[in-house]
Amino acid sequence: MAARDNTVILGDFNMREISWVPDSHGFLFPDPGHSSFRPASINLLDGYCTAGLKQANEIQNSNRRTLDLCFISEEIGSDCSVFRAPVPLVKECRHLPPLLMTLAVNLKNSFNEVIDSVMYDFGRGNYDEMNAFLASINWEETFCDTDANSAASTLSSILLYAIDQFVPRKNRRKPVKPAWSNPQLRILKSIKRSALRKHSKHRTEQTRARYVHANNEYRELNQRLHNTHLGRLQQRLRSNPRNFWYHVNEQRKESGLPSCMTNGTNEADSIPGIANFFRSQFSSVFTRETLSAEDIVTAANNVPRISSPSLRMSITSEMVTKAGKQIKSSTYCGPDGIPSLILKRCLGPLATPLTIVFNLSLSSGIFPTCWKDSFVSSVHKKGCKRTVSNYRGIAALCATSKPFEIIVLETLFSRYSHNISPEQHGFMPKRSTTTNLATFT
Repeated sequence: MAARDNTVILGDFNMREISWVPDSHGFLFPDPGHSSFRPASINLLDGYCTAGLKQANEIQNSNRRTLDLCFISEEIGSDCSVFRAPVPLVKECRHLPPLLMTLAVNLKNSFNEVIDSVMYDFGRGNYDEMNAFLASINWEETFCDTDANSAASTLSSILLYAIDQFVPRKNRRKPVKPAWSNPQLRILKSIKRSALRKHSKHRTEQTRARYVHANNEYRELNQRLHNTHLGRLQQRLRSNPRNFWYHVNEQRKESGLPSCMTNGTNEADSIPGIANFFRSQFSSVFTRETLSAEDIVTAANNVPRISSPSLRMSITSEMVTKAGKQIKSSTYCGPDGIPSLILKRCLGPLATPLTIVFNLSLSSGIFPTCWKDSFVSSVHKKGCKRTVSNYRGIAALCATSKPFEIIVLETLFSRYSHNISPEQHGFMPKRSTTTNLATFT
């Protein structure tokens, strides 16, 4: 079986009977005149040769034997370098000298979220001028002779224009890692890496001494900054103990998805492949059942009959203002590009257009199409993180539709809650599995 591109296999194979000599390309092969081949050695040699791998380590121990082997694919070639570690991480042993391997690899299939380099700085937005701009619009004339879909799309377009005019942009900064890092530490880290690269090429006592000196300076400053960071963190936890479990959960988190995931039968190590796995998984749990007329009649007979006049609903600007105050303030943008922060900061002038759009939707029985879009993100629930079936999809909706949902829910619940059985605990305010169990007990 041939090896895949950029394959690396490291291990303490302990083949002390084999003596390795280099070829013209820098790889090593067994020297028949100075090697003793046992069945295990023959199987090892046959295996890595069949897989298209080459031996790259020539570092010997005090007995002039190469015990640690490094098998790499030919595609890596000169991008791989193995040498004795200038600063060992563990205590040195004469039988197993500490080694360091440098490998230059182009990670084509790493799963990284695509993030724009420029973003809106909603915290520094000029909301006074934005409110004045929105208040100057004649919304009755703007929405004249339009349906719910057109009105919702027009409102979103106007809000996006207002955001572009009155909210400044800023460059998105990558999070600093580690949290206690500073410019001086980053400079020392760069110097240490440069010294290591030079030592991997030349491997002289002078390059080794430079690397050791740069490494010691980096470690000392890193330790001082880390101790200072821990002191500040402990002080914050003493003053606000409620942040303790938030800190613990932050330490447990893993950023991003695994680079390789499986759907049970196949594996994917690219962004499109993993996205298709999640698309198939989330769509498979959705079922579209077609009920017969008899099933509908049977289900309707179990529902209390309510006279049709009580079903009429009219939304006022006061109801929109009250619902807008209930949504959470966030700078996260949904599919429409409008964060809930804009609705809360501009709730006064937006109450009128939102009321018009909501009433158009109720009177026509049409929920605007642009509000049906959502961002679906995967959240790990249980089991292995490489299996897509262990994830659940969370949909992030458009912020503009949230006040509408709050108003409709509150109105329906206030009118028809007396028709719901007292034993119902699911999806009821201030009720849960705990209250259900307490009632049962």
